[in-house]
Amino acid sequence: SIIGAGLIGCPLALSLANKGVEVNLVEKNNLKSRLNSAKDGRTIALSYASKDLLDEIGVWPDLAKHAGPIEQVR
Repeated sequence: SIIGAGLIGCPLALSLANKGVEVNLVEKNNLKSRLNSAKDGRTIALSYASKDLLDEIGVWPDLAKHAGPIEQVR
């Protein structure tokens, strides 16, 4: 079982499932509330290796349209 369907749990579960491993992904919040929650303005920075991993498990094409370069750090 993987506890937490966040930035680490979801890609890990998908990667393992793609390799034939049976995965149980446990999340305390229900999907409907997660999908309907207001955007809080937080961002994440991904390394090139992280982008490659997301591409390898097949989710980067959907994420890429929401991605952009970091132009300034304060």
